[in-house]
Amino acid sequence: MRILLDENMPESLRRALVELGHEVDSVASLRLKGIDNGRLYQEVAHRYDLCFSKDRSFVQSVRAIDRPGAVRVLRVTIAQAPRGRFTQAFVEARTRRLLEPARLLDEWVTNFPIKLRPKLNPRRFRAPAPGWWQHALEAGGSDTRRSRHARPRARLFS
Repeated sequence: MRILLDENMPESLRRALVELGHEVDSVASLRLKGIDNGRLYQEVAHRYDLCFSKDRSFVQSVRAIDRPGAVRVLRVTIAQAPRGRFTQAFVEARTRRLLEPARLLDEWVTNFPIKLRPKLNPRRFRAPAPGWWQHALEAGGSDTRRSRHARPRARLFS
């Protein structure tokens, strides 16, 4: 996988990702440091599969483009830490997996109506119009279609 690291990502991360078998460049190694975000995206959009950045505005500006390139720009939200610890946390986060997804779903279905729902304020969120959901269905959505992987939903509310 071809990966580009934005200028706010540590160089030690580039080395760690190369050790994991990826082709990795950084904005610093390409000598594009300080370049405008829009121009940077235009320069690299067709050459990489992923771009990691801590810059929220860069990620938002890419998502606002009508026809973005093939590169996926991902915002890294790992807390600031000394470079060695940041790289370690990044690599560890990449390898984390949910061990028992079925158990998580079962516990959520069981505990939501008992523990979380009573704490929710039902008047906190309001729709712009009472029939908003009907327009969503007319626009192409459907509440009757299910993927072949979907399980029947448990009834949570009375």
